Amino acid sequence: MLPEKALKRSEAAFTALKLVTTIGLIIISGYLAVRGVPESAARGFRYWHEPGAMNEYLTDGHLGRLLGLVQCILCSTISFIFSPELIVQRAEHVDSESVRNALDMTRIDCIHLFALYILSSLAITVASPSDEPLLTNHGIGAGLSPYIVGIRSSGIPILPTVATALIFLSSVASGRSFLYISSRTLCSLAETGHGPELFKVRNDYGVPYISVIISALFSGFAYLSLAMSASVVFNLLMYFITTSGYISWLFSCVIYFQFRRTIALQGFTPVNQTRIQPYGAYFGIAACTFLPLANALLLAAPSWVVARNSIPAYIAVSIFLLLYFGHLMKSIITQRRLQSEEPQKHGCGDMLEKCTTRLRG
Repeated sequence: MLPEKALKRSEAAFTALKLVTTIGLIIISGYLAVRGVPESAARGFRYWHEPGAMNEYLTDGHLGRLLGLVQCILCSTISFIFSPELIVQRAEHVDSESVRNALDMTRIDCIHLFALYILSSLAITVASPSDEPLLTNHGIGAGLSPYIVGIRSSGIPILPTVATALIFLSSVASGRSFLYISSRTLCSLAETGHGPELFKVRNDYGVPYISVIISALFSGFAYLSLAMSASVVFNLLMYFITTSGYISWLFSCVIYFQFRRTIALQGFTPVNQTRIQPYGAYFGIAACTFLPLANALLLAAPSWVVARNSIPAYIAVSIFLLLYFGHLMKSIITQRRLQSEEPQKHGCGDMLEKCTTRLRG
């Protein structure tokens, strides 16, 4: 609900906090792996052998490890499913006349995300073994972060509390950014005529407070953890969000091809071009088609847990189809209404012109 300027200033502070937290946890994990502390031996890449770098999932052998890799990809995409929106949000505030234009900022942010996520993935593999009971709260539900498990086992005082506080603040900052994006997107849809006009109402500070309230109400799904395990609620929401994100990425690639085709027909030459395109968009379409299918096909596994986690994927696809075809039908009805009103307007115009001519005569 803050004014735009105050929100952006605080957003910069929270972004710096998340960056410092991520880099700090990576450094601590590397230090514990390479050197260790007096109370514990150096770990190195021991956990890559004990219990192993790749776990089996649903079945044994190489197929089980392949399914484990696919399941890992499906779960890990939640970490950067909204990265395009965050990057665009940052880039759109940059002056196009400046040296660091939107394209440069996008490239820099993508490099930062790629490096930090790869290093973080490596860091957690040396910080904690994958079969650590504390990660799943001894099988009950959501447990501790791999970083916290590694720091606790090292025996360094106070550091676990500091790391927990920083992780908590980073998660709050991420939720804050997502709330901003969702509320402003809802407001933009209303302002462009694709949503109820109620969502574009703003207060004196320019904040679309109704969109913010509506977007914030979705956090009420967290109270489902009162009826079931927190990890179950997290998985249900995660599969719904990731499947929706795959669909968004897929059609972003499709829109990109439409954009290229349109500018080619009009004779424009893009100033900023990358060598990876259009092959990168083809890869995006293939990957974003495969991931929802892999998510949904796991329903065939003989496990109620896996089947239950796949239900949100079908719900996400159903909601997308409902919104898409509902909007398509609305556009067709609006177009036909305009076409039916057009002859009447022409008829009234002709009659008015005839009357004016007679009066002048």
